[in-house]
Amino acid sequence: MAGRVPVGMHLAGQPGYNPAPQVNWGNAGGGQASAATRRATGTARGGAGMHALKLPAKAPCPGGLFTFARAAAIQCESNVTYPVKKDSPEDEYFTHWVKIALEHTGELMKGAPQLRDPILPAFVACEDFELIEIKYNQLKHMPKFTPGMKQSYTEDEDYRPDGYETYVDFFDTKIHYAINPSGYHYLVQKWPSWDWSWQLVVKGDLGEFNLTQEGQVAERTMTYAIQLSVAKLPKEGASYLGTEVKPGSKVIQIAFGELLSSCFVTWTKMYVADKTIVSALIKCDVWKPLTPPDDDEEEEEAAIEAGELTCGNKYSFNTIDDKLCVWFPGKSSKDDGEYKVLANFTIEGVMAIYQFADREKGMPWFRYKVRAIIDKDKEDVLYVTPEMDVGLQKYTTVGRIEGEVLVPLDEVEDKTLSGYFSKISAYLRCEGHFKV
Repeated sequence: MAGRVPVGMHLAGQPGYNPAPQVNWGNAGGGQASAATRRATGTARGGAGMHALKLPAKAPCPGGLFTFARAAAIQCESNVTYPVKKDSPEDEYFTHWVKIALEHTGELMKGAPQLRDPILPAFVACEDFELIEIKYNQLKHMPKFTPGMKQSYTEDEDYRPDGYETYVDFFDTKIHYAINPSGYHYLVQKWPSWDWSWQLVVKGDLGEFNLTQEGQVAERTMTYAIQLSVAKLPKEGASYLGTEVKPGSKVIQIAFGELLSSCFVTWTKMYVADKTIVSALIKCDVWKPLTPPDDDEEEEEAAIEAGELTCGNKYSFNTIDDKLCVWFPGKSSKDDGEYKVLANFTIEGVMAIYQFADREKGMPWFRYKVRAIIDKDKEDVLYVTPEMDVGLQKYTTVGRIEGEVLVPLDEVEDKTLSGYFSKISAYLRCEGHFKV
């Protein structure tokens, strides 16, 4: 019976924070305390890092897409399915290895006449792929507090940090939790478990292939896809892998099928046990761009780190006096140009991206985090979101406004853009030259 796996309504880009991990100084003289120290720091016999816990980075990764930087920062969350940007280094890397995995299955099929499903050779011959989404769980979402969390976490339930913050379980200090800027709490997963959460959905253009699961000519539009995930080889094994691959071995499961409504429907499965392919697909420590970035990309990254966001060669944004500004070039060689204020607030980053399962229903909605300084001498902070009913607010004691703004990009026009920001607070204002 075909299996169905939800694909739709992506919630992406809840960013994250990493204070320095706790140091267990242990007992330099040896003995039981020293052994405990070595286990805690990952230096016990059995290899460095065997027992060490890796914590999420402090600074949140920008945007809501899957990136190698997000995985390296340990900010991939279990309640998020991440889209992959077309033609990005991540798209190029995984597409490359998906093709290699499919070529490998093609070789396996030559010695396995029992693998006769026509969709298999159709995908092996496919050249046009689109990476739909990826799941990779380094942080397990905790919708409810455990007793140990309740005892350790002392902040107000409405607290929203600027980045990921971590804390330990009250009853077991080996267990670490993290809270992200949206206020969601997570269990920090041990790195050996990351592999088992990896899952990739890839759509393929199979050309003239137009069959249903039953082998009949399709009378509807078919969206063929594969789903790659990590699995243990079943007890019955797979004869085409050879006797050296034992049941229970860690393998890549490739499910062939279609995307139907909001579900991936499995038609048939194959397994890949080649260690090079398995490692390249699921081990984040080997993920890297296939081609090094060019000089322009390195200059752009340096500009971002310096606090100036550049968009190609057309726009240059900066924060001046706590306001979002954009560079306007001079109209003549004698005019040097100037920064003009776009808004009386700053956009701190993208907190999440909400995407329809059926992309024809509309473009994604973006949730931005914004900040406005009213009076630097006042310490009170007003935090507002589109879901809150703020009502009348007395600003005389407020020094800073922080908030979340939802913007449907395909519905925004120049005259309406400011309204999405002022909806959460009338104080937030965009200038007239803030164009979409």
